[in-house]
Amino acid sequence: MSLQIAFIGYGEVGQLFSRSLAAKPDVRVSIYDILFDDAQRGPELRQRAQDSNVHAAARIGEACAGADIIISAVTADAAVTAAEQAALSLEPGQIYIDLNSISPA
Repeated sequence: MSLQIAFIGYGEVGQLFSRSLAAKPDVRVSIYDILFDDAQRGPELRQRAQDSNVHAAARIGEACAGADIIISAVTADAAVTAAEQAALSLEPGQIYIDLNSISPA
C-alpha cells in the first residue's frame, strides 16, 4: 500500500520533508508553492522538485487530489489563505496538517 502526501509550500521545510519522504519506495509526494508561477524563481523550484522525485503541481487542488495527508508548510501570514484554498479540494478522510511557525499567543 502506498501513501500519497501533498505539501503546500516548498521552502526549507517543504523541500527537506518532501525530499526525505519521496525517497521512500511506498510514498508519492506532490507539492504546490505559489512561487512556482514566479518567472524568476519558479523554474529553479520546479527543477528541485523534479530532481527530488517530487511532483510539482500547478495548483493547490492538483497537489491535494488523492493525497492521504496534506502538510502546509507556509509562512504564518499565508497559513489561513493556504488552508482556505486547500479546503476547497479536500475530501473526507484526508488529513490536513499546518506546520507554520507562529509564536504562541
